[in-house]
Amino acid sequence: FSRDEASAYLDAYFKAHVPEEIATVAAVTAVKERILPLTTLPNAFALLTQELSNSTNEADLVARVEAWASTFEAAARTDVEGAGNSVLNIFIRDKTGKERCFTTHDLMRELLNTSTPVTLPSTTFNVPSNMFASKIRTSNEAKAAFNVDLVSKTVDFASATHRKAAAELLALPPPTSSLWSWLSGRRMPECVSHVYD
Repeated sequence: FSRDEASAYLDAYFKAHVPEEIATVAAVTAVKERILPLTTLPNAFALLTQELSNSTNEADLVARVEAWASTFEAAARTDVEGAGNSVLNIFIRDKTGKERCFTTHDLMRELLNTSTPVTLPSTTFNVPSNMFASKIRTSNEAKAAFNVDLVSKTVDFASATHRKAAAELLALPPPTSSLWSWLSGRRMPECVSHVYD
């Protein structure tokens, strides 16, 4: 959904499924202010509305929204942290012809730096979108953290919440553990020897 589509979806849902004494103007406004900055994913909205359908009064609805939002934020952090594995530890030939090895954290940094979806193939990730999507899908966490759109041929974070979680993760001072060194690319494992070009 676009943000406007997501807002309209919530309006239609509340009008059709929640009594007016529960879905008051104030409550609906509170829902939008809490949820729309987090995500506009259709599947997330389906889960949200399923949870809200059990609301018993206005206060209960608002409380359910807050609980759902907090859970979504925690899950996004888990997705992003879990995506920092070897899913993108693969040689990719960039447009200068140089073979380079990339990690999932490199993708996060690229998306944070551009602040927009990255069109594939890009200068950095010189890989067709279908091949890129296939690589992302080898990790459940990466599938949850990123979205590869095969129609627009772009890759982006799955939601604004995932983008925020990645920014927070990459801003953290690195612990001294060897695991973090591996995840952050400081001691990168050997890349897969296949080259996409």
